[in-house]
Amino acid sequence: MTTVEDGDAFVDRINLDAGVITNFAAGEAGNEVVSLMYRIVGSRQLVATRTALKEALAQASIYGGPAERARFVQLWRQVARIPLHPSARFCIPPSRRLSAHDLAIFGTADRLGIPTLTTDATFVQTFYNRFGILLDAVVVPPLRLQGK
Repeated sequence: MTTVEDGDAFVDRINLDAGVITNFAAGEAGNEVVSLMYRIVGSRQLVATRTALKEALAQASIYGGPAERARFVQLWRQVARIPLHPSARFCIPPSRRLSAHDLAIFGTADRLGIPTLTTDATFVQTFYNRFGILLDAVVVPPLRLQGK
């Protein structure tokens, strides 16, 4: 059984935040950002917290059209769930730029020693500016669900 402390079990995995999950749903196969994300992911296993998946599900349910929802469901089936368990350095009071959800999502990846693929450049930059910690994160541009 894999536990959060079994860091070696998370080698070759990449954590997805809600924005990236939404990007995968929003972007069609030939989309430049989606192609970039697939190159970044490579052969790594996709993992996400239930919090990130719930946020993305809410977006897809409200704003996504049939094709976008279908892409979301396809991705949903490929993503392994990881329990929220942020590292100590992410156990700080949330703020406008450092939301509780993002602290939990990035903090869990930090505890596991895995990178996060994100659309949230503001969070990454704010965390660095406030604490001097460069996160193990790759930022990609956000896409919008088009209702298609």
